[in-house]
Amino acid sequence: FRRFDQAASFGVVCSQACNAIYDQTRKLAICGALESVKAWNLRTGQLEWSLCEEGSQWAVTVVALNPANQDVLAVGYEDGSIRLWSIAGKTVLV
Repeated sequence: FRRFDQAASFGVVCSQACNAIYDQTRKLAICGALESVKAWNLRTGQLEWSLCEEGSQWAVTVVALNPANQDVLAVGYEDGSIRLWSIAGKTVLV
């Protein structure tokens, strides 16, 4: 494609191997993007937040929100590990 403009691209939006979910308000789409988890605002198309553990080399394969506490996000990785993230704190809880 000859009209491709590298300056206008913004990287991986969502990995093919990972599911995508909505938050409780249905304003954000949350998905895995290689080694990180990204939340996209569905109205504006802007990235709201991103979670990535430093030094992580495994791709995200599944994400799930805790229905009782929308601040806790469970993330499964390609190596079989699962981490619970605090969305507000951008930190790994477990």
